[in-house]
Amino acid sequence: YYRMQGGTDMGTRADGDAEDSNISVAIAQITVGRLVVENNPRLTITNKETGEPVLSIPLVKYLLLTEAEGHEMTNQEYLDRQDEYNMTFFWTRA
Repeated sequence: YYRMQGGTDMGTRADGDAEDSNISVAIAQITVGRLVVENNPRLTITNKETGEPVLSIPLVKYLLLTEAEGHEMTNQEYLDRQDEYNMTFFWTRA
């Protein structure tokens, strides 16, 4: 498990508003066992300070978004063939 956090300046938005040009980022690398479609695994990201979930998504459905069109294979076969996924999430504080 590797993680990094920090911030970056994204510059001025197209509409000229620089108010939210600085964003916070977090990067994590995780390893999981075999993903099985029927088990319906979820990815949950929790706020360390409050214990409240920040994000909770059905992992298989999210990962299947990266499946290329035109392949004749089942969802499970696709998951079995992949060994690395890049996931990107954006959220703001309420």
